[in-house]
Amino acid sequence: MNTVVSWNGDFQFESQQGDHKLLMDANKPGASGAGPSPKGMLLSALGGCTGMDVVYILKNYGFEGFDFQMEIDADQAEGQPKIYSDIRVKYIFKGEGLNNYKIKRAVDLSATKYCAVSAMLKESSNITYEVYVNGDKVE
Repeated sequence: MNTVVSWNGDFQFESQQGDHKLLMDANKPGASGAGPSPKGMLLSALGGCTGMDVVYILKNYGFEGFDFQMEIDADQAEGQPKIYSDIRVKYIFKGEGLNNYKIKRAVDLSATKYCAVSAMLKESSNITYEVYVNGDKVE
């Protein structure tokens, strides 16, 4: 995988992977806020990685016609560098006829086996996962 990151001035950078471009900016005084922060993008990358895993697994289970989103938040460690000390991923599913066991299994497989972003972040952060189906927490 090849990525080119170019400085656009101030705190803005543009990342390009093939034909895809993404603008990044800082969350600090003097920044224009024209794009997400690089650290915030780590959380988006985690969501994209695990979300794609979960959808792929659920489609293989024959699941169709459901809504799915994730809420991801994190705490920063004290001192420098301000890495994420704790990351919480909340998987939220809505739909008819959903099987809680299979959904939880898909999330567990992503978290423990398939998601490379999660595997990398686990080296420095504590990551926890919660699953909700139609408003109810799945244990």
